[in-house]
Amino acid sequence: MIIKYNENLSNNTKNNHKNMHTRIKTALIIAAFVHFANNSNAQFKFNNNRVVDSTSQAENHIVKRPKKPSVYILPNGIIIPENKVDSVAKSWGGLTMKRDLAKNPVEIELLPLTSKQATLIEIENSKKILDFIDDLTGKQAPDFVLKDINGKPISLNDLRGTIVVLNFWFVDCAPCVREMPELNALKEKYKGKRIAFLGLALDDVRKINSFRQKQKFDYHILPNAKAVVKLYGVLAYPTHIVIDQNGKISMVQVGGRQVTSKLSKVLDSLLRQHGRNQ
Repeated sequence: MIIKYNENLSNNTKNNHKNMHTRIKTALIIAAFVHFANNSNAQFKFNNNRVVDSTSQAENHIVKRPKKPSVYILPNGIIIPENKVDSVAKSWGGLTMKRDLAKNPVEIELLPLTSKQATLIEIENSKKILDFIDDLTGKQAPDFVLKDINGKPISLNDLRGTIVVLNFWFVDCAPCVREMPELNALKEKYKGKRIAFLGLALDDVRKINSFRQKQKFDYHILPNAKAVVKLYGVLAYPTHIVIDQNGKISMVQVGGRQVTSKLSKVLDSLLRQHGRNQ
């Protein structure tokens, strides 16, 4: 969208147009996140006081919410709490958040996406994900050190010579949880092979231990992985990254569609190549 300002307009009129442009842009950014989270097999991660812009791999671009608690209003005038916004987004297949920063920055109106908005957002988010994959594939994997669920430090550099499969996830990520039975089967399939399956979770140890009482996940779990998420520029969850024996990134996948078949194909190829090089 390009907005050209008429030089004959008064300064007040120009400023009003610019402010309107800023509000529209803000609403579209938020709509992009909510729509992608609910219309793909991946989920964007929201935190409590801001929405992270998926164009930024290191949370450089953010849309700040007001310091006071926000009031979320449905089209029929009903007010809902913030923890119900995601449920509304899922039932609508995406939504737009609209507010007037000048009149009432606390009040946020929730509106369903138009079909045109939905199409444009899908195209834009697809491009961002492809750029993210291209930026990482073939590059040397950044080193990190994290403590596992039992407090033991795990270093990526110490795993050199081993194929490493990273799974970025968090407890409240529905697509992440849905694929766990498949990932458990994948790990079992390569039992005895020199492959490390690491599950990098955003959550703390307490929350993960509570989650594991209800859901089995056989990956070697590394909690509190937000620093590594930022290091790798992860945009959505689940994200899978395969690192070869030399520390280079061989595969990146966002979302869980056909995840086990795609991972198996890459793992088999890396194992064959390593066997020929022995």
